[in-house]
Formats: sequence, C-alpha cells, structure tokens
Amino acid sequence: LILYLNALHVLYHSDALPAALFDFGLRVYALLHGKWAIHRRYPPAAARLRAPGLTDSGMTALFEYGESQTDDARLVLRVLREAAESGAQARNYTAAVGLLRDESGRTIGAQLRDRENGTVDEVRARAVINATGAWADKLRADLGAPPRLRPMRGSHLVFPGWRLRLAQTVSFFHPATGRPIFCVPWQGVVLIGTTDVDQRDSLDDEPRPAPEEIAFLLGAVQARFPALGLTLADAQAAYAGVRPVADTHTRDPAKASREAAIWLEDGLLTVTGGKLTTFRPMALAALEKLRRVLPDLPPPRRDSPALEPLPPLPPHLPVPTALARGWAARYGPASLDFLLAADYLIDRGRRGVERFLRQLRQKRPGAPGQQAERAVQQPHAEPPRRRVDSGSTRGGANTSRARRPTVAACKRAAPRKRRPVSIQNGNQPIIWFSCRQRP
Repeated sequence: LILYLNALHVLYHSDALPAALFDFGLRVYALLHGKWAIHRRYPPAAARLRAPGLTDSGMTALFEYGESQTDDARLVLRVLREAAESGAQARNYTAAVGLLRDESGRTIGAQLRDRENGTVDEVRARAVINATGAWADKLRADLGAPPRLRPMRGSHLVFPGWRLRLAQTVSFFHPATGRPIFCVPWQGVVLIGTTDVDQRDSLDDEPRPAPEEIAFLLGAVQARFPALGLTLADAQAAYAGVRPVADTHTRDPAKASREAAIWLEDGLLTVTGGKLTTFRPMALAALEKLRRVLPDLPPPRRDSPALEPLPPLPPHLPVPTALARGWAARYGPASLDFLLAADYLIDRGRRGVERFLRQLRQKRPGAPGQQAERAVQQPHAEPPRRRVDSGSTRGGANTSRARRPTVAACKRAAPRKRRPVSIQNGNQPIIWFSCRQRP
C-alpha cells in the first residue's frame, strides 16, 4: 500500500523562501530520518524534461526529493478488515447519536442509529473512543464540553492526465500568497490542491469548493504552466473535504495547528486532528491514555507492525507478482482466489472451477473470506448483480482486474460451456464471463 517515489519542488525569484534555506531544510529532514540526503538539486533547464509545460522564467532552483504515496481508502479498509478478523465488529451506515452515562456522569456506552432502517441500539462498553473526525465536537456536546475543533475545508481541482502530463508530483509556492500547491498524478488524472478555509456550512452537508477556492487553484497552475493554456473547462472535477483541526484561535486558517489531539473527558476518549500518515503514533498514544480508564489494559507494543504481514503468494498466478501483491494488499489475501478461479475458468471451463473450489475449501477451510461456501451456478439460479463488491467504486461487472478471456480461450471453453457462468461468494457474484465461439 506504500509506494516510494520522487517528487519535484520548484522555486522562483518571487518566492519568499530562498533556495539555500530550502536545501538546508531538506537536509535537516533527512538527518531526522537517519539519512544523509533525500534530495537532488537540478538547474532550471531540467524542468523541461521532468515537468513539461512548467515555466522556467524566473526559476531559481529545482529540487527532487524522496516521497511516499498511499492509497488512503484502501489503507483504511485494510485496517478495518484486519480489525474485523481479530474480532471487532464494523458497522457501515451507523451513526453515534448519543452517549450513555452512569449516575456519576461517566461514559459507559453509546447510542447507535442505523441510517438504513432507523433503528437505534444501545451499546455498553468499558471504554468509548470518539474518533469521528470533524464531527467529534458533536459527540462531546453530550458531556456539556465546549467546542475545541475548527473544521477547515480543503479543496482540489482534477485535470485529466492527457491535459497536464506529469510523471511525478510537482509542487511550488502560489505566486500570490506563497501557499504550497501540489500537482499529484493519481490513476490517470492530476490532483491540484489544496486550500485552507473555515467550513462554516453544516457538517451534515456535502462540502463543496467555493468559487474563490477554484479560482485560487486555477490561477496557480495557469501561472506556473502558462504554455498549456489551461482553463476551467479543462478541469474534470472539483471536490472538497473537511479536516478536524484543533482550534488555536489563529486568524489565518492556514496557520492553525495540524497536530493530533487526544482528550479524556468523563470516560470519553476523543482522538482527532493529525494526519492519516501518523495514524500509528496516534493509536499508540490513544491506547496509552486509555489505560487511565482501563488499568488492566496491557501497555501497547510499539514494536508491533502497523499492519499484519501479507502471507506468501500462491504459485501459478495468472498476473505478475507485483500486481498480485498489490491486489492482496488492497483487497485481502482471499481476493487472490478470484484470480486463480478466473484462470481456471478461462483455461479449464466449469468443471475445472468446481474442482478448484473443492480443493480450496479443503485446503483453507478457515481462511478469511472462505467462511461462505462458494459455488458455481448457472445464470437462472442467481443472476449476477450490476455492482460487484470487489473494491470497485463504479457500477458494472468488474472483470477488468482478472485476465480477460482471449479468443483462443473462449474457443476452447465454448464446446464445454455454451452459457454464461458466474462464480458466487455467498449471494455476491465475483466474476462473470461469457465465452461464446464466434461464427
């Protein structure tokens, strides 16, 4: 889930930070991480190759430094999946609408509302952790606690990759305000961000970028990539999110602290602020403070891994090893059964898949994701649904992650299998192929 890559930062004459000071800051950052250097400095002429379209007019320095990138959504889901495999219960579409308290006022549970059917359950616990992000003050209000957060909105513009061709992240200071602007290639598009403004609208409403934020981001890329002639019509999308920032009463939202905040109030432990990249230290600090409520809780092990190690990959996968490892990291080791089943389906037909699934159940009866019996069914028994729960965020049958059947494979399978076949995981189809011999 972590990719190590290089990023570029560009400095211009109009920037308040001189190149020598920026270079010194990168060296200090490297030393703090036990390295002598994590960056290189290039002449402005190198920008033409490394960032096509980036203006070199007034450019004073070009720095390339080591950086890392993660799939944030899949990282969160992997943490949830591993927690569920360890005995936790994860409930989607469920809101904490109130706290349960004993006679002394100590928090002993929470009221949970299912947003799909409207039912409210009362769950009692020895400890309650409030990790609701920008909504943390709403739950703290049940204790009569004053607000301590300053919800702030960050907005982004999305340009198609063919319009802004970048092979690596490029950052620079906004020519008008000096705020850092990042241009991040991500899955075929380039994300331009971000802003820092107070979110004054209700947190229950979907956050939207304000016209001023869009103009701010668009002006930055137009100033630094003038040859591309980018306009708002080129933007593919715009989106915004709300950050939970501890209120330090600063006038400028950009100067508000991004440090994590952990508060223990009447038995309610609130964990907020910080960044996704620091979730591990935040969790350890929260567990340490939780020991005040649960004295029998053992001290957290700081040497334990943040995520469970992936098991060895099975042999004879129909995709490259790097792709399979990335698949397992994002969707879980049991998802590799999907790739194996797809390969069997293409090369051996229906009977081969049935034999493979029988062997799989005998070999790993208790493996994660295998508790539900898998079966191969004909279409009339259980028609496949349009949306497949295999990590895709778009509708439609998701067969693109498996090897698509070739014409030769379809011809081999057609005499034995004239009708479409779906592989079921419980009631959820995970693959749908239709191999028909061409006339």
